[in-house]
Amino acid sequence: MYLKKLEIKNFRNLKDVKVNFEGQVFIFEGKNGQGKTNIVESLFFLSKGKSFRTHKIQHLIENNSNNGFVKLDFKHEDLNFEVETFLEQSSKKFTLNGKKTTPIKIFKKLPLIFFSPESLSSIKEGPEHRRNLLDETIVLENESNLETHFEFRKVLKYRNKVLKDYILGILSQNELNYLLDSIDPAYARLALEITKQRERMIKRLEPYMVSILREITNDANVETSVEYVAFKTEAQKTAENFQKILNNARNQDAKIGYTQIGPQKHDVIFLYNGKDSRFFSSQGQQRALILAFKFAQIMYHREVYGYYPILVLDDVLSELDREKRNYLLNFLKRSEVQTFLTTTEFSEDWSGLAVQSFGVENGVVVKK
Repeated sequence: MYLKKLEIKNFRNLKDVKVNFEGQVFIFEGKNGQGKTNIVESLFFLSKGKSFRTHKIQHLIENNSNNGFVKLDFKHEDLNFEVETFLEQSSKKFTLNGKKTTPIKIFKKLPLIFFSPESLSSIKEGPEHRRNLLDETIVLENESNLETHFEFRKVLKYRNKVLKDYILGILSQNELNYLLDSIDPAYARLALEITKQRERMIKRLEPYMVSILREITNDANVETSVEYVAFKTEAQKTAENFQKILNNARNQDAKIGYTQIGPQKHDVIFLYNGKDSRFFSSQGQQRALILAFKFAQIMYHREVYGYYPILVLDDVLSELDREKRNYLLNFLKRSEVQTFLTTTEFSEDWSGLAVQSFGVENGVVVKK
């Protein structure tokens, strides 16, 4: 897969940007607040159908405009594609080769791995951050997994609304039970499938993680593993048993107004030499683990599909020490990963790579 041309109009402070990509690594350099992150955010938005910074469409549109768009030309499996998103104040529309489509269809053809300073903090942040790391790989694996996660979020949102409406007195006890009886079979099925997906993916990624971590740390004996932590009551993993657990928790759910049981409450624990890295690893070790995990995602995708996803690094270089920057450089040299990165100042010696640099100032992008 190869991105060829990006065109942006009125996306945040990017009023009129056209960039042709020629090479493997693309560096967007400039001071803070000039629009570097907006460029990679536009790529993220095209790939995933959402922003990593906001849920509001109007925040993505340039202040003095009513609409905007982002268009990308890319090659995938020897075929040329054009994907475009049209943004208005409260709506978004996607097209693929001129035909209306959905983000799921685009994501299947335009897989992207995103790495930010927040990614490096995932180990010491809350469980949601670590679940998202794992889910990012799962939804990349196939369209069916992505649809399962999408459907689960819809069902969970509706179930929580029903519980909240009961607390507010909008629903009676009988109405609550009737609605939950109709929701819970689907909820149990989807929740169980996501739990199994996560457990399977951990087993697939762990061998890559161990190998990469040993290379990053230059320590052939270092060990890492990942534990998936679900509630003990969810140990019997059949849809029927899961639904019984939901029924037992129903009264408590109704008291607090949200769903307590399910994969939205699970955790992912990274172990470094057998110890919980949240409490027993240095910041450098934690960052090495996340770097190993991210590159394990890339290598797994390459093995399964025969090509690399796009790699986006937003202001990450400044957060990595020399050891980890060297690993990144060596990885890019021996792979074909098309990489897009932002930085306030680029002083690395990346000779041997096809690097294309751009300066970014006040929303204007200029090739260096």
